[in-house]
Amino acid sequence: MALSESWYGAGKYVDQFISVKVGYGVGVALINNKQQIRGYTDGFGEFGHTKVAFDGPLCSCGNRGCIETFSSEKAVERYAEEQGLKKIV
Repeated sequence: MALSESWYGAGKYVDQFISVKVGYGVGVALINNKQQIRGYTDGFGEFGHTKVAFDGPLCSCGNRGCIETFSSEKAVERYAEEQGLKKIV
């Protein structure tokens, strides 16, 4: 997604930017000099697993209080269920 933004979108006019995707999880990509920054195992950007609350909800990674537990699609679904709303399939 970030590379497409770099080639065709608003990132086309800049050399450096951060792209954040919020969906089932929360991911991030860093573009520097029109190149995507990658981690040691070719992955990078597990921003959703940054802990923001020590006693927050349990995350799929096993920790508690990750950003993903508050701002992802899963978090919105969980909150809706806690409020008594039913999921329509």
